[in-house]
Amino acid sequence: MKWVWGVITAAVSVIVQLLILSLLGFNFFSFSVLFIIPVGGIILGGIATFGYFSKTVRQGLKPNKNNYLISVIFILLSFSGFMYGEYQMAYVSSSNEINYKFEGEHISNFVFGELDKPITLLNYYDYKFNNSSLSIFSRGHVGNAIDIEPNKWVNISKFLIQCVGLLIGGLSAGLLVTSGKTHCSSCNKAYLQEHKLLDVNDEMIEPVLSEINQYIQNNNGEGLTKYITEQKTLCEGGASDTNVKYGFKFGHCPNCQQGYLIKSCYTLDKHGNFEEQEDKKAVIPISQEIVTSVQKAEIAS
Repeated sequence: MKWVWGVITAAVSVIVQLLILSLLGFNFFSFSVLFIIPVGGIILGGIATFGYFSKTVRQGLKPNKNNYLISVIFILLSFSGFMYGEYQMAYVSSSNEINYKFEGEHISNFVFGELDKPITLLNYYDYKFNNSSLSIFSRGHVGNAIDIEPNKWVNISKFLIQCVGLLIGGLSAGLLVTSGKTHCSSCNKAYLQEHKLLDVNDEMIEPVLSEINQYIQNNNGEGLTKYITEQKTLCEGGASDTNVKYGFKFGHCPNCQQGYLIKSCYTLDKHGNFEEQEDKKAVIPISQEIVTSVQKAEIAS
């Protein structure tokens, strides 16, 4: 299933690139800031591998070296789609201008000057490397462009930078989707599958935490689940009417089956949304007996 989602988002990145090229006549893959920051490549690479990494993490698995190597396949699929798709969309209008709106005849029906060589995929890009000029715009003065004359090695250097950007974006998606996730400290191979248990305000946190710790120390899973159920009705309303709240979650490792109680702290930001304070998170291992009790309670509810 991870592969399917990887193929889907790789296809989405190709569609985005070719749609922009067709509708706007702009090669988004080649978009760079300050020439050396391949913004277009980074964004398209991130889209290409997002589905694969997202599905991996949703299954509770921590992306490993093999996952990152496999993600390169989706990056290559996207890259191939960009290159082949652009060539297939290249048409020559009646005014002998290349366009990507399917107006005129396909470029493969033409030849290069006196060489009488049909324009194939390879020599199409060879022609672009040799003849494409670059335009540089100063900030705030888009109308005043500085044109750099066609130079094969400048174009190849820019193309390689774009490819590096595509790779960086694709691999960085793995870091993006794991942000904020809690990994299992027991096996260190998976992210916890988390389930919300309870929210309390800052006034209730001390007594609630004390009771929960007591149930964990006594290995009383049934008592813990019953206590949490009772506290939900007492605390939930007050937790939303405060600038600071604490949340309790049950975490379960899909790899080694270890269970955890996760305590998080949230503060209200300037937009009125609760933001988690990572430095105040506490992850407490719990016994298999408590894991079983919590899972039974979740199924029952």
